[in-house]
Amino acid sequence: MDVLILIGLLVVSNSLLIIAPINGFYLQIILNFFIFCLSMFFARRRGYNICKKLFRMKTFGNAIKFAVYIGIFYVILMISAGFIMGFGKSPYSHTPLGMLINVLYISSFVLSFEFSRAYILRRIKRSWVIPAVALIYTVIFLTPTLKFLPKGKLEILRYIGSKAIPTLSQQFFATLLAYYSGAYASSTYFGIMMGFEWLSPILPKLDWMVKSFIRALVPTIGYAIMSSEVSVKHVKVRKEEDIKSWIATFVACVLLILFFTGKLGYHPAVVGSGSMTPTICTGDIVIVKKVKPSEIHVGDIVQYYSGKGYTITHRVIKIEETPNGLIFITKGDANNVPDKPFKADRIIGKVVFVIPKIGWIPLMVRDFIRHIIGGG
Repeated sequence: MDVLILIGLLVVSNSLLIIAPINGFYLQIILNFFIFCLSMFFARRRGYNICKKLFRMKTFGNAIKFAVYIGIFYVILMISAGFIMGFGKSPYSHTPLGMLINVLYISSFVLSFEFSRAYILRRIKRSWVIPAVALIYTVIFLTPTLKFLPKGKLEILRYIGSKAIPTLSQQFFATLLAYYSGAYASSTYFGIMMGFEWLSPILPKLDWMVKSFIRALVPTIGYAIMSSEVSVKHVKVRKEEDIKSWIATFVACVLLILFFTGKLGYHPAVVGSGSMTPTICTGDIVIVKKVKPSEIHVGDIVQYYSGKGYTITHRVIKIEETPNGLIFITKGDANNVPDKPFKADRIIGKVVFVIPKIGWIPLMVRDFIRHIIGGG
């Protein structure tokens, strides 16, 4: 019963912004602190220590320190991406009163989520408790977004990619921290992330795909490290090797961000149709190089904006010089008719390399999701 009470109160708390848009924010702060106190009351009544559990990590010493590293790693990646893609003004208030309210909200949110999470994990001693709690808390966390739940298929796919998957990744890692080390560790992790987003006057102005990538990647790395720590606890690792591994991971993540956003002059793209068969088949990945329109010649394969919200990868069959600039005409190798002519400003880049069949996995996921959304 106590577990259901906590979950029910969390659902109500995270629904207040929908139920009472004006006062819901302040009511949520009050209710969140009540959930925190109630979690502590339930824990003390049963003699549970949900704050901090003894869990020694072979590399980081303790899980709280590890949570600090992961939280800082998230902030570093976000700031690094910001230097690449730019910064913007924070949407949150940064007046003295606004900062105080922000701190109260962050504190109440983190305490209610993490101490109730730690209590539920301690209360239910079953093998399925970690994935179950992670899924439940993901749904609760996303409750406020139900007010803006998308309706179109593409919007739903974007919602899954930008909200659902990153949130599930974060909640799973936080649940793992709370399960093995208690509420202090998971609170530290979420506190650093939320503190950065709510208290920083400027924030990285990132594309939703990049932001989602970072939000999902960091807890995944944390989960992988935690899993290895759980299975092997007594292996000594030199600090120099640890530092090198973290630097290597950081550099790799930054390079991935640069690559996927095209900041290195190249970016990958999955081919979703067979219009270029047999040169490029469905499921192939093409590497597109950013070039000037003057560097493109007849016979080159280019990627360009269709003007209808998607891109096309076809071969150039004709280039016309006009007083208004170059006009390109393309055609898919497997198509019978050419595409409509378009101006040079719609050119994204030229295909320089093809990786066969690697992209079939994301295409299968895309089609599977579309099948579910479309009702079969």
